[in-house]
Amino acid sequence: MSTEPLSNNDGNKNLPSSWYRSDAIYQLERRAIFGKKWLFICHTNRFTKAGEYIRFKMAGYNFFLIKDRDGNINAFHNVCRHRAFPVVGSKQEVEKDPMVEAGQVSILACKFHGWSYTMKGALAKAPLFQDQPHFDASKNGLLPIRTHIDRLGYVYVNMDTSDNYLKWEEQFGDLDNQPRVENFPIDKYKYAFSWSFENCDYNWKTLVDNYNECYHCRVAHPGIASTVDLKTYYVKGSFSYVAHFSPPKPENAAKEENGSIVASFIFPFASITLMPSYAYTMRVVPIDAHRTEMQYDVYRPTDATDEAFDETHKFFVQVEEEDKFLCTNAQKNMEAGVYTTGPLHTRQEHGVIYFQKLVRDALMEHRALEEKEGREINPVLPDGGARSTEDIFWYQHLHPNSAFLPERPPSLLTVPSPAPIYTNMPETREDSVYLAKLAEQAERYEEMVENMKRVASSDQELTVEERNLLSVAYKNVIGARRASWRIVSSIEQKEESKGNEAQVAMIKGYREKIESELAKICEDILDVLEKHLIPSAATGESKVFYHKMMGDYHRYLAEFATGDKRKDSADKSLEAYKAASDVAVTELPPTHPIRLGLALNFSVFYYEILNSPDRACHLAKQAFDDAIAELDTLSEESYKDSTLIMQLLRDNLTLWTSDMQDSDKPADAKDEEAPADEA
Repeated sequence: MSTEPLSNNDGNKNLPSSWYRSDAIYQLERRAIFGKKWLFICHTNRFTKAGEYIRFKMAGYNFFLIKDRDGNINAFHNVCRHRAFPVVGSKQEVEKDPMVEAGQVSILACKFHGWSYTMKGALAKAPLFQDQPHFDASKNGLLPIRTHIDRLGYVYVNMDTSDNYLKWEEQFGDLDNQPRVENFPIDKYKYAFSWSFENCDYNWKTLVDNYNECYHCRVAHPGIASTVDLKTYYVKGSFSYVAHFSPPKPENAAKEENGSIVASFIFPFASITLMPSYAYTMRVVPIDAHRTEMQYDVYRPTDATDEAFDETHKFFVQVEEEDKFLCTNAQKNMEAGVYTTGPLHTRQEHGVIYFQKLVRDALMEHRALEEKEGREINPVLPDGGARSTEDIFWYQHLHPNSAFLPERPPSLLTVPSPAPIYTNMPETREDSVYLAKLAEQAERYEEMVENMKRVASSDQELTVEERNLLSVAYKNVIGARRASWRIVSSIEQKEESKGNEAQVAMIKGYREKIESELAKICEDILDVLEKHLIPSAATGESKVFYHKMMGDYHRYLAEFATGDKRKDSADKSLEAYKAASDVAVTELPPTHPIRLGLALNFSVFYYEILNSPDRACHLAKQAFDDAIAELDTLSEESYKDSTLIMQLLRDNLTLWTSDMQDSDKPADAKDEEAPADEA
């Protein structure tokens, strides 16, 4: 049991800078976010006639929306089913390959071999294929993409081809039912034009982070600072969107052009901003890990004056140019690798924290699924990207060092276990911490140990989060083997009592194998503690934590050791627990979860290793009574952890006191005792 919560008590940290430049992270984002989540695209009022289409390219996915003759908005991948040429866009447009192109057609015709499709995606003509006996036109229509039009008329797409795709309501909840948008009915706005910043030199998340806070506005946006009351500006995250509330300054409230702004960030990469005289949507479109395209659709209220509309547009273009300057220069330093991460303000940057949590959760969840399956899973592809046996055969031969194969083949080839996101050593401390968290989610604790051991060996003070990750990693690795050792030892005793010598010999060899693994794990963490963690511990809390940890792992060695080895481990465990206790008494209050956890484990040591129930009970009772006496000083932050450990202390006291009272009973009247609770 961990004696501390796994939250980062040192405050919120920005995503590791490597996430803003890593090609591997970007490819994972394509699979876990852009290929799996609903993406905001535009409003239906951009389509007025049948056959009107808009072509997009987002995170490498080329697709288009088109209005059919029944008035429906359909979405398709912009790829001919014959030989993959785009089906919309003129020859010149395809050569230019702009991010967005719009037009109107009566038939969707591929300009490579003349295949054509209806506005609903069905194959209409495949020249000369009528003489191919096994060709089925019904199975060669355009590849469809799911669409959703919300209550306000905004269009979203989801490229996930699986049947258990994420429902729009599950992702966005009440996004289209925010009461504040009722003051800005979208039917009073008309699409005016689109504009963009092409090839911006920053990662898409750099801009989204920037958008979701106005902490920088007072410094970087004088125009906003002069019109918006930044003291009352705040954001609120809900589902997969962040609502921005920016009341105008009192002196500007009466002016229509400076009226209240209703803005919402829509995960993962879009926003809607509504004002009395102006409205626009923004898409922060990734090109690759290092470049982004900013796309803006501008809408004009039907009753807006030219002066008010033009002035507001000029104002927002200036703001976007200022943001581009900020993000470009921040990205340069993240690319250089000097900056690793930084603190985030829990109120001023709440929107950033909320957005980054959505990113983290999406990547970790999808990566855990890929680890489980042993292959990359791209939701955009049928069956997540399963390949033919021929494809797998050549893929493996051409890419022998690939982190993943497309799928596990049925019998032709043997596929190795999947590698982590980074096939080489993690670039930074933050990468190692992220991989440790990922390994924890995937329940791959040996890999969690390796990553946290790398962090612990840096000779720098660990954060509370890092300290807990290290503890959890080793506890899970050692815990499984301790449980195995107890089970096997119990079976060995039963077989000995039956006189089954042959079975006992086999069991003994198996037990010794487990003991060897236990010893290796304990010696590994004890070496890290002695050489790195204890020498670099700067706070009383850290010193107690690491000395307690040293006492724990020497105790684990003493559990199965015999003779002089057991005595040596017990002596070292006692020495470490006493060192931790000396610091805890002066540095930590009696209610601190680390001090309580130390008392719990130290008392278990007295009871199980030194066979001294009197000292065990005395220590446990003293710790419990001291904590009870100061319970009113217990902080809300550690209340749950502290009271849980106090309950364990009381449970052990009850168990041990009962055992001492029954000690005069015959030995055979006593059941095998379960291990005492410990932290």
